Amino acid sequence: MSDQIKLGSLRLLKAASLCVLMISPLAQGEVLFEESFDDDADWHSGMEINDRGGWPEGAGPDRVQCLKDGHILPEGWDCARQNPAWAPSVGHPDRHENMEILVRNADKARGGSGKSLVIWRDSTTGPEYAWNSDGLLSKALGKGSKSLYVKFWIRLSLNGHRLAKQG
Repeated sequence: MSDQIKLGSLRLLKAASLCVLMISPLAQGEVLFEESFDDDADWHSGMEINDRGGWPEGAGPDRVQCLKDGHILPEGWDCARQNPAWAPSVGHPDRHENMEILVRNADKARGGSGKSLVIWRDSTTGPEYAWNSDGLLSKALGKGSKSLYVKFWIRLSLNGHRLAKQG
């Protein structure tokens, strides 16, 4: 390699290093929250203990469940909202709860082992189908952050096109 190329490469390296040194104080960050669900106890949104009277009697556990109101949630989470269309907690014992973190769902976790949050989106029956079941799990991160970077993995069911059957 010629001396001129070496000198040019060295100058480029010094310039790049200077840029990194100048930019790095501006690009600070910290991990505020990380979750794999692997260490969480089994939990689902249809737990009887979360029926605290927030929904008509016999309609299952409260649709909005928050720690501050005494509900039981996965560790580190603040609130959950659920609206099951078909679930054991609303009279369909052969189905699944709206949201689940369960050992038996290990095949749905990233990499096919461990635990994950599974949220089922089930439809009502025809003639006018509606995808009214829904669920979310929320975490309050506090104040002071001007921006937030979020990374998560999502996997959709291969049989998600199948509609619920009444029978």
